[in-house]
Amino acid sequence: MADFQELQKRTALPGPSPEKAKAEKEKEARFKANSEYTVLVFHRKSSRETAQEITKRLLSEGFQSSNTETDFTELREIQPEDNKIFLTFTRKGQEILSDIEEKIQQLSPGIQIRRNPRPIDLRRGDVQVLVF
Repeated sequence: MADFQELQKRTALPGPSPEKAKAEKEKEARFKANSEYTVLVFHRKSSRETAQEITKRLLSEGFQSSNTETDFTELREIQPEDNKIFLTFTRKGQEILSDIEEKIQQLSPGIQIRRNPRPIDLRRGDVQVLVF
């Protein structure tokens, strides 16, 4: 039995470095915090690929997210313009708005992102990303 325990000690893989372990804990904490927010992505047929990339990135960061195709006929005050993204948000969603913008810019450098000027009451989600 002692030989087996000695062999286990010698063949055990080393654990992560303290820096890597700390980074992993921070990532887990961010993921958990992000899971408190719902970010809904709406898109036209022509912007499906961009919307899917955004949704995939948000999910990988812990956000609750999905994407839905629409023709945006329900919009009254926002005029859809190609290659633009418009963000609407609640008071709660305002807390993560800069983070969402940063993630979108990383995926689509140069894309124009506009925000609603103030938080609004949304029926669903904390942030809505409209991909035109």
